[in-house]
Amino acid sequence: MSREARALRWIVGLLEELEVPFQVVGGLAAGAYGATRPLVDLDFYVPTRCLPIVAGAADSRLVRAPEHHRDENWDITFMALEHEGQRIELGGADGAGWLRTATLRHIFCISDIQRFCPVRLSMTERSTKVGKRGTVVIPAITRRRYGIEEGSLLIVAERAEGILLQPAELVPAEIYSPERIAEFLLSNAVSASDYEAARDEVRRMGLEPDDIEHVRPPEDSA
Repeated sequence: MSREARALRWIVGLLEELEVPFQVVGGLAAGAYGATRPLVDLDFYVPTRCLPIVAGAADSRLVRAPEHHRDENWDITFMALEHEGQRIELGGADGAGWLRTATLRHIFCISDIQRFCPVRLSMTERSTKVGKRGTVVIPAITRRRYGIEEGSLLIVAERAEGILLQPAELVPAEIYSPERIAEFLLSNAVSASDYEAARDEVRRMGLEPDDIEHVRPPEDSA
């Protein structure tokens, strides 16, 4: 698991434990929708009133206490944490804004955290494009991890959350010869009458039952 993934798991677990609602923003949010820009910080919005709560719970990882910040780009209250060298920034959603260069005025974000639908995030998810006739290029790192090579068979399955693509496992199939089928018929007889019927079936196959190695039913079976 990468450093980013460990930090993401930690902060999400902490916010859920504290019952702090959150919204993913910045490069992490863009990555969830397929963007490929480099990920620097893990950015979140939380209710501004919750920032001190998170800061107190993560005091050992706090690198910037919650306080208001305003410059030529931002007007926001935020704090910063660090997990194994990965920076995590949490901004107060209430009244957060950024500077619109064209008008030199701060535009305030409308961030109703409770309103947004959740998006599943995974640091192992990667985007790809669909080509002609529905062809999909699987990233090389994923192909190596799962042993997918040119000519490999894959299973395409529909799931409630989307499409599942997984390697197919090939199991060698035994092609039964007439003698093998005759053995099954004779050995699976459970009574004397079943056994005689099986012998008749084997003869209709052009084989002699006594020439087939098999297990006879007990003599006292009805």
